[in-house]
Amino acid sequence: MKTSRHARLTGPQMILVGVVVAAACAAHGGVMTPGPEGLTVFAGGQITAQSFTGIDGSIGAVGSISLGTHSEVAGDLFTTGSVSTGLSVDISGNLIVSGTTYLGGWSGVAGSVFSVGDFSTGSRVNVTGDVSTEGRLDLGNRSTITGHGEYGTGYSLGWHASVQGGLSTLIDAIDTWSPGNLGDLTLISAGSGSITKAGGTVSDLAPGAYGALSLGSGATINLSAGSYSFVSLDLDDSSTLSVDASDGDVVIYVQQDVLAGNSFQVHTIGLGNVSFIVGGGIGLGANSDVDASLVSLGSAITLGSSAFVAGQIWAQGNVNLGFHSDVSGQMSVAVSLPQAATIPEPATIVMIGAGLCIVTRRTVRHQLVHAIKSRPTLARGVVQ
Repeated sequence: MKTSRHARLTGPQMILVGVVVAAACAAHGGVMTPGPEGLTVFAGGQITAQSFTGIDGSIGAVGSISLGTHSEVAGDLFTTGSVSTGLSVDISGNLIVSGTTYLGGWSGVAGSVFSVGDFSTGSRVNVTGDVSTEGRLDLGNRSTITGHGEYGTGYSLGWHASVQGGLSTLIDAIDTWSPGNLGDLTLISAGSGSITKAGGTVSDLAPGAYGALSLGSGATINLSAGSYSFVSLDLDDSSTLSVDASDGDVVIYVQQDVLAGNSFQVHTIGLGNVSFIVGGGIGLGANSDVDASLVSLGSAITLGSSAFVAGQIWAQGNVNLGFHSDVSGQMSVAVSLPQAATIPEPATIVMIGAGLCIVTRRTVRHQLVHAIKSRPTLARGVVQ
């Protein structure tokens, strides 16, 4: 069974990330608010992550965001809806929330929280930065805000809860996130000749326009740099797309749905990006291992349990991440999408740092993405 997980940054790369996070937290108006291109996971609907899900990078949803117990987000969180987490969830960046925010017990936030709606927590939650809400601020027992707390309509502190930087009434309205959309991405026309490969076979396919592609169980098809277009993809259990991106990016356009069975793989060599741009939905079975980015222009993206995606995930609809699934964001979407949101002037250094960080991560992706055999756990937000 596949056990490889996050490829986390170390050494100089972690120093750079620290500079980026520090700059983002420097001022209320200086928090980076990216469009889809700046996010590892973007949903035009909701993001729902089941327990033990890991995301290396920032996430954003037009709808609500729900993070299951022991999930991790190694970046910022943006939503025009509300946020709710289970127990022991770790978020290493900031939260920009237009609705309400609830953090389950034993959870930790390494950045600051800006919530238009009420902010509340379970027991033993730790927020390292500031918390600002236009509604109520309610801290659970033994929970801590290390920075300053601002509230709009009232507050309450549970037993042994504390706001170390002090409490005050909110003065300025909270800036919200402008999410952008995927409307600038389009499909290219597919062909008419369908392709069916029997289970266990290995074959090559040149770039071009095709009809529906069906792979039987254990079948492998070899792809190379360039653009492919299909009507649909039906990929049986243990089937593989083996992609050689040594000579450039590979973009796979699909007019309808992509349906992959359990243990489906996209294995990529070379430094090019590999992306699926899909008009319908994308569904990956349990234990799938996909070294590519996934974009759904018209529906949802669903990952089965213990699935691993090395690239970005963008969906015009919902994003559903199964139990113990992981999204690393190491590979970028191979087509350009202009960012819709602007970055406030104080955060200019954030964009510079983020760009450098992306370059650094891309050069080491193939050394890291399958080398880590177990996911490290971030420090929990427990107050003794």
